[in-house]
Amino acid sequence: METPDSKKEINTLHGEHLTNGGRPIVACMEGYDNEATAEFAAENKRLISEAKKNKKIEIVDDSGAYSISSLNGKDKISAGYVMCTGVVGVGKDKWTDENISFLSHQFPAIFLPGEIWHEKFVAELRARLAELKESCVSGSIDVVIIGGDYNKGFARSENRYTGSVDLLKNEVSNTLGFLPVVITGPKLPSDSVTGNTEDIFFETANRRLYISRPKTGNSSSESYLPGDTETQIGKWKDESA
Repeated sequence: METPDSKKEINTLHGEHLTNGGRPIVACMEGYDNEATAEFAAENKRLISEAKKNKKIEIVDDSGAYSISSLNGKDKISAGYVMCTGVVGVGKDKWTDENISFLSHQFPAIFLPGEIWHEKFVAELRARLAELKESCVSGSIDVVIIGGDYNKGFARSENRYTGSVDLLKNEVSNTLGFLPVVITGPKLPSDSVTGNTEDIFFETANRRLYISRPKTGNSSSESYLPGDTETQIGKWKDESA
């Protein structure tokens, strides 16, 4: 018999946090050296060009400690996620019935506990998550974690990645009541022959997340729940050996 204390955890990978027709964020990925992604890349460039022309895009700055966009109906773009992680949040506006979103970009050496911008970052992220919850129809909100890298055997790299995921998933869970999906795992040293950066474009209206990263098709590009991080780490260590 199920009791309140034994209530089943919501599985966001299966969309159990979405109700009344709410749709999850869908990610499309391209690898730098994959010729088969030419059509994807062309579509991505078309969308970005169109969004800029119509002033329907918000560029999230990647040059400082962290940046959190406004919550609005614009598309979002940010480049240069290496060690940095990000949060994408989207929901259906209560008043307009249209999707609204925000995107963040943060450097772990700045925002993790004990670092100089930790308290400021957490306060701003909480405020944006609370705004998303207050502004959007119940059951329409989806949030995912993006970015990061993982270098096997280097404690600082390992701890920064796992620490980033832990902090972000806790903040999302505390405000919204569900764990965000980690939409892709981190970039590995073995991925970085052609570079180790990741670029993000989020098309708000259709909840489509376009990710350009060094490599796709391995375990580090799999989606997973934050509670399964240790299982995923076992795969990444094998592949980055």
